[in-house]
Amino acid sequence: MATKNANGEDSILQQNAPVIYCWACRTLVQVPYHQGKLASEFKCGWCHAVSSYGPDPRRSKKQRSSKCARILTQCVSYSAVIVVVLLLSSMMGLGFSIVLPHIVLKPISLAVHRTIVAIMSANILFNYFACSLRSPGIPNSVIPSVTDVEGRWHMPQGACDNYRFCHQCQNSKPPGTHHCSICGKCIADMDHHCPFIGNCVGRANLRCFLVFLIWALVGTLYAAVMTGRLLIRDWDEFSARRRGFRGIPVMGLMFVDLTTAPGWFLAAGYIFMVSIGTFLGMGVLFHSQMMQVLSGRSYISSLKGVAADEKGSRMVRLSKVFGNGHPITWLLPRWSDPRERQDAAGKAF
Repeated sequence: MATKNANGEDSILQQNAPVIYCWACRTLVQVPYHQGKLASEFKCGWCHAVSSYGPDPRRSKKQRSSKCARILTQCVSYSAVIVVVLLLSSMMGLGFSIVLPHIVLKPISLAVHRTIVAIMSANILFNYFACSLRSPGIPNSVIPSVTDVEGRWHMPQGACDNYRFCHQCQNSKPPGTHHCSICGKCIADMDHHCPFIGNCVGRANLRCFLVFLIWALVGTLYAAVMTGRLLIRDWDEFSARRRGFRGIPVMGLMFVDLTTAPGWFLAAGYIFMVSIGTFLGMGVLFHSQMMQVLSGRSYISSLKGVAADEKGSRMVRLSKVFGNGHPITWLLPRWSDPRERQDAAGKAF
């Protein structure tokens, strides 16, 4: 925000500063000077909305060229979604039908493990498609206003504190709202755009995104442990196949492995390697997301230097994302955001 320079130069320049209309309350606002230059952003003295002064970003060359980049990024994102769905489907299908019967030999134990795999797979797929297909959150862009007894429109003082105007959407942006250049729309409490779900992570789908990460971590850890046990148990039998091929280069041995090893053993190796890589990658992402949730701010807000929310305990901040139910119910599949019901109940009350 603009502030006066200590040496008084800004005060002299301010006398000839341009005047614009506040986009929210239509009050005339003089553009302030900051360090000898016109401020790019400043607050309206009445409604406290943040206005900007400068060229229209919709007409800039950078904005026009970003359309091609946006289309290219969307294509890459959709391709990433297809890869993720194929990986999930292949791991679940191979593990359930081919690998698991070789790990658990007793019929009752096999039925129990297949039930566990089915529950984990259902929760992983449900939450993945929920955060991918569900809207990340549409901001409430209605400008607060009242009408007096004579029918004239009036805005209370400070009603639009820290509201901004989105030139791309041509609409107001409440605090915490950001415009996604890939999706081409404003997102309420936007955290980031995730190419692996082909969608933004915002207020409405943050919960199902975190629940997806939790179930994915549990599922990949389970798959890595089970397939790792199988590989260790049958490694001696597998390595015995190589004894007749000594002196062959490494690439030749790999070809021998692929052609002589049974299919279930290769499937177990595939699931083990993918599970380890996925567990490590998602573990780092989940840790980063939880740190942002516990700090009470989004990833984009932290990049912009927004201070952490120190109000309330960590449990209160978790409840803002997962709902007011018992923590055990946080992992249950739920398409709608529990905070929507809380907000509706609060308005009704």
